[in-house]
Amino acid sequence: MKNELHNELLRSLFMLKKFTHTFHPATLAKEDEMNLASFTLLYYIKEHSGDLSGEKIRNELSVTKPAVSQMLASLEKKGFLTRETNKENRRCIVLSLTEKGTNFIEKTEKETEKRLAGIISRFGKNETRSLITLINRFLSITGEPGISDQ
Repeated sequence: MKNELHNELLRSLFMLKKFTHTFHPATLAKEDEMNLASFTLLYYIKEHSGDLSGEKIRNELSVTKPAVSQMLASLEKKGFLTRETNKENRRCIVLSLTEKGTNFIEKTEKETEKRLAGIISRFGKNETRSLITLINRFLSITGEPGISDQ
């Protein structure tokens, strides 16, 4: 590409994607390794236990339906959670952390907080808030219909 700004944006997006695939908020045992999305999903389930619809999870974490299914299957296979269909509302899933899942959250929560606090400390609170705002605005713009046509 001839446009330098286009090149810089593509490189930065690539590096951001690389970061999200390699960043682990906590040090995990080999058998407990998971990507950032699954890690975030596990914490989300902890905070919103009970009935969760796939749509609610997709919207909250900005992931596709197949991605949610794949993450839930992986976390269930590793023994971190159980899932059942709500008998009254089949669109909702009853997700529960297992004992292993609960222990995992308790074990990693402090380290995760420490790592994130370290990043915020080095980057600065105002810069972190600005980054969050910019990322959310960027995602909103890129998610608009027709944006790829321009």
